[in-house]
Amino acid sequence: LLVRLIVGAGIYYMGYIGFFAADADTYDVFGWMLTQYWAGNLHYGRWIVTHISRLGFNGMYYWVAGIYTIIGHSPATAAAIQCVITSFTPVLVYRICYRIYGSAKAARYAALLTAFLPSMVIWSCLLLKDALVVFLVCVSVLFTLKVQQDLKLRYLIPGSAAMLLIFPLRGYVFYFVLLAVVGTLLLARFGRTTTLSGYLTRLGGMTLVAVLLFALGFDEIAKEQINARLLDQVQISRMDLARTARTGFEASADVSTLREALKFLPRGLMYLLFAPFPWQTGSTRMMLALPETLIWYALFPFCLLGLVYTARKHLRDAMIIFLFVVQLTCFYAVFVGNAGTAHRQRTQVYVFYLVFTSAGLVYSRRRNRQIFGTIHD
Repeated sequence: LLVRLIVGAGIYYMGYIGFFAADADTYDVFGWMLTQYWAGNLHYGRWIVTHISRLGFNGMYYWVAGIYTIIGHSPATAAAIQCVITSFTPVLVYRICYRIYGSAKAARYAALLTAFLPSMVIWSCLLLKDALVVFLVCVSVLFTLKVQQDLKLRYLIPGSAAMLLIFPLRGYVFYFVLLAVVGTLLLARFGRTTTLSGYLTRLGGMTLVAVLLFALGFDEIAKEQINARLLDQVQISRMDLARTARTGFEASADVSTLREALKFLPRGLMYLLFAPFPWQTGSTRMMLALPETLIWYALFPFCLLGLVYTARKHLRDAMIIFLFVVQLTCFYAVFVGNAGTAHRQRTQVYVFYLVFTSAGLVYSRRRNRQIFGTIHD
């Protein structure tokens, strides 16, 4: 928390918000205008309605407006409040890792990497939705892991609440988490021993959740975020990212059809996982990202080792992470069009790659695989 507050204060008071993420200014402006509208200043009403209807539903406006309603107009303080909340993410990562592997050493590695890698610090100390989304995803994953072992309301309620809060912030991530949770409960929990009545009861419960989502109007908001021509929208967004940024790549790529998207996927994965490359340091931001990029290159073999080890020994426990990471990684690999955006969006899956990396680091130091499964450091 202290590191994030110091870095955030430096960025805000030295005027570098636009340098790192201009959308923090957008959230500040929209949040304050919405606060004024709520306070009865109808002058801002038409402006707010026009812009939100044009740009689409975004829960971040309401989150910032809610903070400003309480504390007044202070983006630095609002960012500090987010820092306090999202600084618990490494704690969640520790518990997720420990629950999967039973190794305190692997859990410590994962928590420390999440806490202090530069990208995890920078993107969580500004008034951005990314860190909030990562925090909520981690809450959903942790309580789903608990539900796998013990189906209780005290686990279902906070996990479901966190998952629902993702929806207004980043709708497509909500759907990926929802699919991962449902898939995990069907494949992992139900994959043990259960009766037909048990299957039907839990499937009925999931159906009720789906009905509730529609009853709450989630389907109407979803129409603004995802439509039938999803790949066309992805293609438009990707071309904009690729052509308007100095670090854009593959501007001529076409991902508007499933076949073309699959053809582009390997190249997209390479950029998402490893950009910015050392030869892409033409801008100051890319130079700042280079040290962490080199660290990630050194850690990636351990990430692969951890992935293989987890798939062989802890697949049932880590099912939700696998399902979520595969979905979001493939989506961003197709969607992202420049190295800067890739570096930022990667944090949403990076946290779970760090879990696999930590498992690989510990496993590589233990030649006997049985020791890793039985000794708790």
